[in-house]
Amino acid sequence: MAATEKRKKTSGFAIGLLVYGVVLLVVVAVGLMFFYLFIDAYEQTRPATVAQAYLDSLTADRVIEREPVFFSYTLDNRLQSEGEARAFVQTLLREDLHFARDYSSQEEGYSYVLESGETPIGRFTLTETGETQLGFACLAVSQESFDLTPYVRQVEITVPTDYKVECNGIDLAWRYVEKSRVPYDLLNEFYDDGYKLPWLVTYQTGKVLGEPELLVTDGEGNPVTGEALSEDAFTDNCSIAEKEEIWEFVYEYITRYVRYLSGTQLVAMAGYSQVASMVVEGSDLQQRLLSAVGGLGFASSKSDEIQSIEINRMMNVGNGYYVCDVTYLVKTLGQADYVTTTNNSKLVMVETDYGLRATSQASY
Repeated sequence: MAATEKRKKTSGFAIGLLVYGVVLLVVVAVGLMFFYLFIDAYEQTRPATVAQAYLDSLTADRVIEREPVFFSYTLDNRLQSEGEARAFVQTLLREDLHFARDYSSQEEGYSYVLESGETPIGRFTLTETGETQLGFACLAVSQESFDLTPYVRQVEITVPTDYKVECNGIDLAWRYVEKSRVPYDLLNEFYDDGYKLPWLVTYQTGKVLGEPELLVTDGEGNPVTGEALSEDAFTDNCSIAEKEEIWEFVYEYITRYVRYLSGTQLVAMAGYSQVASMVVEGSDLQQRLLSAVGGLGFASSKSDEIQSIEINRMMNVGNGYYVCDVTYLVKTLGQADYVTTTNNSKLVMVETDYGLRATSQASY
């Protein structure tokens, strides 16, 4: 009997203990759940968390929607379609996109600068919505703007008029001509002398996002890249045989020209005859050389000596005409000692039945 009562007391105690444990577990679970919700609410309402969620939800379509004028009017939709622009923006949003707090902002709330890599591409501001979550004020994006101008590119390129330029697969043609008659530096002194000389043309692309892909081809359809897209390369169009002929002519002409102007011969007309035999008869150059005869007896040094002759550039300009840029050094006896002077000159030559002859000359 006593044993039975003892078992009943033990059983009641165990049941009570079990109920107490269950209640305690429920209280702890509820407390943990409330604590989790509290921590989650705190975390979800933190400015940094809200800002990161904004970044994670950002899409190219949203950027385009917020900046319609930029994408519709600033960018050249012929050279870069909306789909291509969208793909570029999406790439920016994937590559190292992050935000930085802008403490200098005077706007209410939390202001941030949106950066892709090290380049700012926009701004956004978080402000309180007026709602709360477990006592914490909720935040949301109240302002946002985007600026992709650091990635806008507009390319200008100058090429010979028979060259073709494509940008992103589109022929630039007349629509993108910035200047149609650009002089060659080599030929600049002779455009007003009645020669039929070639010109350059300058193209300017529209504005696109990212680096535009340019394809330049010459008059024969061959791709032209790198250093070949320079005036030095454009003018270097003489064959080996032409270069040899020009060099021989220029060397002899400059030698006679310097000898004539220095008055090393007793009779000035003799020096003139020698250099004039290499000049086109009736040309302006011939008249200029002839007009110098009268003053050579008074201004001559009779001691000029050519130290070197160098052709910097030469160009076949068509119709049998050639232009070259020459630098020659002359050693002259001055008042006390010899002086070496550097002389630069451009020379126009034409192929005749008697070989090359000079027709114009300009010193610079």
